[in-house]
Amino acid sequence: MTNVNLQVSSQKYISLGVLLGLLVIIIPVFMFNIGADGSNPYVDELSPFIVLSMSCFVLFVLWVNRNRRIAVLEVFIFVYIIFWHFRFLTLALFPDGELVLTRTVLIDSEIFNDYIWLVFISLVATVIGICIGFGLSNIKSERYKEKKRRCSHKLTILVYRKKYNILLYCLFAFGYELYFMQILPGFLPSWKGYLGFLFSFEFFLFLVALTLLNELVSTKFKVIMFTLMLLYVLMTVISGSRSVLMHFVIVVLFLLLVFDKPIKFRLRHFFLILLIGIFIVFSFAYGTYQRHTRSISGFSFNLESTQYILKNIGEMESWEGMLGVAAARAGFLDFSAELFANPKYGEVVTIENIIKATIDGSTPGAIFEDSKLLEHRIKDIYNPNKTGYQSDALGVVGENYLLFGYASPFVIAFVAFIITYIYYASNWSIFGVYIKFIMALVLMNWWNSFGYDLLFLNFTRQLVFGFILLTLIFYLRVGSNLKK
Repeated sequence: MTNVNLQVSSQKYISLGVLLGLLVIIIPVFMFNIGADGSNPYVDELSPFIVLSMSCFVLFVLWVNRNRRIAVLEVFIFVYIIFWHFRFLTLALFPDGELVLTRTVLIDSEIFNDYIWLVFISLVATVIGICIGFGLSNIKSERYKEKKRRCSHKLTILVYRKKYNILLYCLFAFGYELYFMQILPGFLPSWKGYLGFLFSFEFFLFLVALTLLNELVSTKFKVIMFTLMLLYVLMTVISGSRSVLMHFVIVVLFLLLVFDKPIKFRLRHFFLILLIGIFIVFSFAYGTYQRHTRSISGFSFNLESTQYILKNIGEMESWEGMLGVAAARAGFLDFSAELFANPKYGEVVTIENIIKATIDGSTPGAIFEDSKLLEHRIKDIYNPNKTGYQSDALGVVGENYLLFGYASPFVIAFVAFIITYIYYASNWSIFGVYIKFIMALVLMNWWNSFGYDLLFLNFTRQLVFGFILLTLIFYLRVGSNLKK
């Protein structure tokens, strides 16, 4: 895998490790600078010290992994920093922009600090599980390394030969997203959901990233694919969706690690990425604002709902308000905090309900009368009147805490071990690399959890439909090819 260095090279490069390291250092520094003057209900004198301890642990993991080069660990640390650790800073900066921490219970700084410790323990447990899974793999053997080099070369040639098949699929996927999800939202035919399995943005991004990282593909073709991908991402980000951008970052990071590409940037490219990042942040913030305005007609028509949404829109009319709410949606720390602080969620987040939702979601019709996904069940607690727009994430910490109590870190370590073991047990064919890709997504979607039930359903659907599409794109022969 790639070497994540914690130093800037002499050739004016900056590595991903440097960026992540700087970020985890800056977060507690800013929290200390902000201070605890009593105006922020989530930050007291102890909070920055807890976050500093977590930052030190993350820095230690980055330092150790610079030699071990555990790809799954690098993906996880990236996910944790961006979607969890960074939220400590934005919550300190924009305490009024939170969407979750006051909707069912009053979460003060003392409760929040107890929750932070649980997040810290869960972080450590995940790292331990990943390291054990990596340690039990055989990737250090020369036979494994030689097989990887040979299969990676074959995969590069395969992607190059099928690049026009990839482009054709990506055009169909882009058209599907543009027409059904952007032009006709809220007016979708019943079969749209099934068609969506074939044109998922995860698979779209997987193919685009495979092409962009292929050394044999021409620059002109890569520009076409990159432009298509950029339009796809911007189209969804501006509409207020975080999913495509979130998955794109993970897809590129994952494939860079798979193909041993160094994750580093020239300084001039770094500043360009920074400018693009700032543009995306403000676009996402504005998109979040637009989602609230559209929800007046898209979600309900009663007076209570309309007044509720208009109140939220009024609070977001400044850029500070938009950024605060966007930061709350982009971070997953808050969701688990609410589950940790409100015992009522324990009534719906149960293993029995997970099993029911998984079975009904995997079979035609409904076997159980009260079957419902966890992300919908929690809405019965915080939003029984279905007013307004909210994301319905649970987060790995809160979900596992409700299911297993203080034994949850052991379960988290075990799941991390399973994900890592499957990742390294997969081969280097196009199907094996896709499995590795799916496991990287599972790792991210598990921590940014919408429930174990939805995680399992999405995993199986992506695996089944992904294998079908890979066969059609890379191995289906038509016309004269059938005679060969």
